[in-house]
This record gives sequence, structure tokens and C-alpha cells, in this order.
Amino acid sequence: MIARFRPTSAPIKLAAGLAFAFLASVALIQPGFTSPSGISAASPRGMPLENVAKAATPFPVPQGARAGGVPMKVFIAQVAANIHKRLIVDPKVASTVILYGQRLDQITYPDFLTILRINGYTAIEVNDYVNVVPLAEVRTWPLPTFTEDRVLPDDQFANMSVDLKNACAPYLIPILRPLLPQYAHLAADMSSNTIIAVDTYANLKRVRSIITQLDARTKPGTRCGAAAK
Repeated sequence: MIARFRPTSAPIKLAAGLAFAFLASVALIQPGFTSPSGISAASPRGMPLENVAKAATPFPVPQGARAGGVPMKVFIAQVAANIHKRLIVDPKVASTVILYGQRLDQITYPDFLTILRINGYTAIEVNDYVNVVPLAEVRTWPLPTFTEDRVLPDDQFANMSVDLKNACAPYLIPILRPLLPQYAHLAADMSSNTIIAVDTYANLKRVRSIITQLDARTKPGTRCGAAAK
């Protein structure tokens, strides 16, 4: 192979150099690196990053929204205009809201309750004012009472009491407690054999159905006090 070695001719060197230059130019004009969020790190054609974020969003960005979400104050102010009610906001309520596929001016009161709950807040209507408060404080507010003939928004908080006929109320608390979130309330009164709960209307319906089934399956005549002994 050493004996057969011949120096590379000038035309071949020139062709190799042109090919390398072409490949380098192609690599330099490729789009910027795409981050895991789907937004290009290099703004194509000088497009503002905010517009790039909007282009990467799977649904249109709601009116008044930014790529990072809607400020809570803007969100609540628009909802107040939508539902035509006066709102009072707890000073501890502060965050941003992410909306997909829905305009701010289309949000109804049930939508409002759902979005608030997901963000750690809720709304309670008292004396013609809608109070926006943290979920951790919902149990201290005067809530509407859950009844079978009363329909509330699914994420509206309410209080419920269920009188048992057969089952022992304190014995059902460990069974029911995992079905309620930490900010909800669940207790039993042995003297009246009643279960008291505070949660969203949708979850209270589920819990009430389970209580009714357990009570119906308990042998009639079982005494709660005697069982406790």
C-alpha cells in the first residue's frame, strides 16, 4: 500500500473542500434547539417569544391570557363581569390560572368554582357577595345545606348530615375518610347516630350513596352503644 500511494490531486482536494463548506452552511441555518416544552429556543424569523409560545399552545390562548397563565386578579375580575355579582377576594388568594380552549368572557359560575378548586381556592356566596377563599378555610364559612331535592354546582361546597337507621356512625368514619380530601370535614355524632360532612356537592352525593348502601346492609336492631362496648 505504501508503494502504491499517490498524492491527492488538486481537483479532488477542491471538491472535498466545497463539500465540507456546503455541509457546514446547511448545519448553521437549521432551526434552533427545541426545548421539552415544545417552544424553540431560537425565535424563528425574529418572531417574539410570546408569539412562539402561542403557536406551540394546543388550543388558542384565551383573551387577556399570556403564555405563563392568567393572573388571578384578571381572572376574577372578568368572572365578576360574566356572572354579574360582587366578589370579595381573600388577600391570600394569589396565583395564575392556566386555561385551554376557553375564553375568559365565556366562563360561567360552575366553571369558576372548578377552576378555583383546582388552584386551591373556592367561592362561597354570603349576603349577596361571592367570597373567594382558600380551601383550607372553607369549613369555617356558612355553607349551603345538602339535600336530596337541591341541585348545586358540582364544585360548590356544602354541608351534609345523614341519619343512620342500622349502622353505627362512628364505625363508618374510617371507611369514609379516605374518600374525602384533607380540606373537607367528616365527623360522627354517636348520640344521634349521624354522620356530618363538608365537601363539594359532587363528592357529597357519592359519599351519601355509599353511606346509604352500608346502612342498608347492616343488620337491623344493631345498637351502636352495645357494639362500642
